Amino acid sequence: MFNINQLLERMRVIRNSDIGLRVAVQTALKKISSFDVPVEAIQIKSGKVFLKNIPTAARSDIFIKKSRILEEIKNIIGSEKIKEIA
Repeated sequence: MFNINQLLERMRVIRNSDIGLRVAVQTALKKISSFDVPVEAIQIKSGKVFLKNIPTAARSDIFIKKSRILEEIKNIIGSEKIKEIA
């Protein structure tokens, strides 16, 4: 049987992994901008989110709502690992 601390530690590791961060970004983008960006189109390097191969209209809407999206990402992951959307 798992101890609750072990379970929480596993969740923290998953949440802070690369795929976990990308899924958190995807969730925030979908919630705030209503565009469904595939996880494969999201790259994270040095605290910056790079969006690849998305429509111009989606990209424009994301940049208009950038501050709200960054705040939502912070709420999801619980830290400020993501500082910019490029």
